[in-house]
Amino acid sequence: MSIFEIDRRAPVRAGAEVVVAAPRAAVWSVLSDIPAWPLWCPGVEGVWIESEVAQGTQFDLMIGGQQIRARLATVEPESSLGWRGNGVTRQERVLWSLSDVAGGTRVQVEASVGGLWPRIWRTAVHRELSRMVEGWCQNLASESVPTASGCAA
Repeated sequence: MSIFEIDRRAPVRAGAEVVVAAPRAAVWSVLSDIPAWPLWCPGVEGVWIESEVAQGTQFDLMIGGQQIRARLATVEPESSLGWRGNGVTRQERVLWSLSDVAGGTRVQVEASVGGLWPRIWRTAVHRELSRMVEGWCQNLASESVPTASGCAA
């Protein structure tokens, strides 16, 4: 189990949880494809990573118009993925946890935002972060469940 956590003292924290009707391997496959995050993570506008997904790997991402320089703090395949990053006015931490449940995989995501921006605009930043992590959970669930080919919607 990971010892990496979000910053529980940060002025803004949010979390979400969903049960996905798919095995952990399928969920992990989507979650660990970091360059694809902008396709399903609301608020993530771009990701640039030049090496494999491993603890200590650095990457850049654009969230809410702000560039964040990040580092993977924990990578436990099919179990947890956590990162911490810094932007000009904020520090972010995000931790994803996967566990087996009847019928699939429980996905939990927790996020914290510290720094000047969330201290000044706490309510707005909390609202936006809550919306984002809820969307991340729901969209990860949708992306992880295989669709039937040849079916019309």
